[in-house]
Amino acid sequence: MFKLEDISEKVFDALVYLQHPDKQVVFESWYRQDIDLTHIVFQQIEETPKSFADDEIESVEHVVSVDVFGKDSREVHKMKVDAIKYMRNAGFVWTGTGYEYLREIDYYHQELKFYYLEEL
Repeated sequence: MFKLEDISEKVFDALVYLQHPDKQVVFESWYRQDIDLTHIVFQQIEETPKSFADDEIESVEHVVSVDVFGKDSREVHKMKVDAIKYMRNAGFVWTGTGYEYLREIDYYHQELKFYYLEEL
């Protein structure tokens, strides 16, 4: 039996440096409209066995979405750049960013995708 790493904990540990001094701004979930600060939500969206030898799994690929939400496009951009830096420092590979403006909630949204290969 193999043991998988807790990817949520690994992501949170990487992004903890982005926390606001007075309020939590990093969550595992979806956007938090109740927070009037630029904030990050993340979730693992895929976990796939990748390398096999002698009928054993040797590595697992994790795909993680890190979403930045906020009302100020400059703050969203800065938090995105910082998130990329901290995630890369934690061993994640940045694979791209999607951009949108959510008119119904008046938020800018930048969705970052990361890849992490866990050796078992």
